Amino acid sequence: MGRAYTLSLHEKDQIEVLPTTGYMMKQIADVVKRSRKAIMNFLHHQEEYGTKQSNGRPSKLNDREKGNSADCVE
Repeated sequence: MGRAYTLSLHEKDQIEVLPTTGYMMKQIADVVKRSRKAIMNFLHHQEEYGTKQSNGRPSKLNDREKGNSADCVE
């Protein structure tokens, strides 16, 4: 199952403001058109939201092997 895109700046602003005006989680999710879980994750972890970077597949070569392969190419 794929992952959705991170929240846009506009969506984040809406999610921060709507609870102060009396909206419930379900109502916020309906307005922003995101899941309740996405809304709750953002509200509980605003500072860390969207900061984890995907590093992709780990390299099979260590630093020394990378240096050796560079010497072979020259």
